Amino acid sequence: DGSETKDSPACFAGDALVSVKVARNGGNGNMFYDFVEKKMEDLNVGDLVLTNDGNNNNNNEEVLSFLHKENFVKTEFVRVETNHENVLELSPGHRIFINDNITNEIDIPASNLEIGHVLMDGQKVTKLTRVEKDSLYAPLTKSGTIVVNNIICSCFSEVPHSVGLYALAFPAYVSSFFLS
Repeated sequence: DGSETKDSPACFAGDALVSVKVARNGGNGNMFYDFVEKKMEDLNVGDLVLTNDGNNNNNNEEVLSFLHKENFVKTEFVRVETNHENVLELSPGHRIFINDNITNEIDIPASNLEIGHVLMDGQKVTKLTRVEKDSLYAPLTKSGTIVVNNIICSCFSEVPHSVGLYALAFPAYVSSFFLS
């Protein structure tokens, strides 16, 4: 079928769902905003997606770019099921937030998740399996977070969330230093 299996950092499958903020016409020239579910493969740079600031406060942030955006590449994903009946499929190296009861929220690779782990938003992991999908997507937001299938995730793979954020912010920091 022309596709190859990819075992490098991959992030999310194309059929994963994100909440996207859209403007709607309420009549009489009044606009209102609503959220619609959108497949990852249909997401675009500039879309306003649901994110989380790490204190369980939801925000809306633009998709700045994609770290990965590929179809027809077979990729292995960790399938995470929670007690809230949410299901998330993400690459083994992709970072996900858990509450470790010691340092509060930390991010770990999906491959290190265990049944019983409590995710940042309080959902408990009830089942872990491996699945293979034919696409991979990694949208990037300013906070480095994104809510996928109702689960708060990091935008980063293979590096801790704080390192990914530092790498993202560093060029802006350097340019502001020289411009001030």
